[in-house]
This record gives sequence, C-alpha cells and structure tokens, in this order.
Amino acid sequence: MTTKSWVQALVDGEWVMVPKEEYTRPEAKGPYVMSDIEGYQSLATADTPYIDGRAAERAYMKKHGLIKYEEMLDMPKHPKEHRVDPRIKEELIARMNS
Repeated sequence: MTTKSWVQALVDGEWVMVPKEEYTRPEAKGPYVMSDIEGYQSLATADTPYIDGRAAERAYMKKHGLIKYEEMLDMPKHPKEHRVDPRIKEELIARMNS
C-alpha cells in the first residue's frame, strides 16, 4: 500500500487539499521585506541595555564579542589553530617508515 502526500493550498480564496505532485508554488508578487526585530533586554552583560533593532544588536554583540547561535552553526567544529598541518603529518610518516 502506498501513501500519497498532500499539500494544503489556497485556490480561488478557498483552502483545498492538492496532491503534492500536482502542487506548484505561486510566484512572489513583490519583494520580500523583513521587519526589524522587536526590542529586548540583554542578559549577557551586567549593563543590560535595551536592544531595539538589528543595528543595535549587531553593535552590542560586536562590542562584547558575542555571536548568535545561528552563526555558531556555520563555524567549523575545531578552530584552525588546532588542526594539524598536513606537511607535519607527512613528515612524521616518512620518518617512521625510514
């Protein structure tokens, strides 16, 4: 028995279920504009300023050496300074085999 996937789509002002294979996403009708972030109270430092937008958040994070969690996901798991230079590894292997 096979199962069929469905997508809920707005067709002529009414929500209907459409088979996933037949669904085509409608084209965007204009540019995507993202609103500014809501203000929040920082908990990272003792001065705890009120951060009221992306620009203020970037400046605050840069000033205090902080990074966002999303940015951490893109970072390598091991910093470059802890990686072994491949030339050293090759030299060690050569010396061990000689």
